[in-house]
Amino acid sequence: MIDNIRKLVQLKGVSGNERAIASYIKEQILPFADKVYEDALGNLVAVKKGEGPKVMLMAHMDEIGLVATFVDEKGFIRISSVG
Repeated sequence: MIDNIRKLVQLKGVSGNERAIASYIKEQILPFADKVYEDALGNLVAVKKGEGPKVMLMAHMDEIGLVATFVDEKGFIRISSVG
């Protein structure tokens, strides 16, 4: 589990560019799911068929990113968030 978390936090995945994270999660979840696909919005969906109540788990794949918007004459950087 620690190795998976370490790998996930090392992957780049700012909002709008989660492809590397989605690929890693898909690779890890394929052995446990009956069906894995991406919808039109880029969400990764894994389905496991079975009896009993249905359960849905969801989580964000993206991470907060920053972009430099301005550097003043003293070298101070103004930033904005991405996503």
